[in-house]
Amino acid sequence: MMAFVAAQLQSARIMQERELREVPRDGASSPHWRAIADANKAEATAPDPTRWHPVARAYDCALDALCRGDLAQGAQLLARAVAIAAAVWEAVPAFVDTREHSAPAEPERGWAARLAEETPVTTPTAVPAPLRALVDKIGAVSTSMPRPMNRKRARDPWWTAEEDREEEEEEDGGQGAPG
Repeated sequence: MMAFVAAQLQSARIMQERELREVPRDGASSPHWRAIADANKAEATAPDPTRWHPVARAYDCALDALCRGDLAQGAQLLARAVAIAAAVWEAVPAFVDTREHSAPAEPERGWAARLAEETPVTTPTAVPAPLRALVDKIGAVSTSMPRPMNRKRARDPWWTAEEDREEEEEEDGGQGAPG
């Protein structure tokens, strides 16, 4: 179970780094701003590296339960963490490269699940330092994408409406509206 948690945390950190690369730096514009600012494109969302914080917290809770020796609760928290991670994966923008990584699958219901059922409690162990450091790295990211510039279209001046009416009258043969 710990190996599964380690793999999922590593995958979350890699995806967080990929989203960080998509956030523009030092006032530069993003090539995706036009799509992000378009209200008609709901699928185009801004990269948000902080979206991975709940994933790290959920896996951290599962990790704490497993290291405390409470395998039954650890398995339950692990299932909840997988659900949270799957929801976050659904929200990843389309332009972020997700090759080689995908939403987490349920941990294999093999020996680990049987062990948790047969031995719901075991001797506690310390949380591995690399896993704790990985959770802290994911949680430490606070960078977010600035709001895209959304310039409103200027309203047409009043005289363009008059010009349009005059052009329509000319096309109708100089006659006004029938009436």
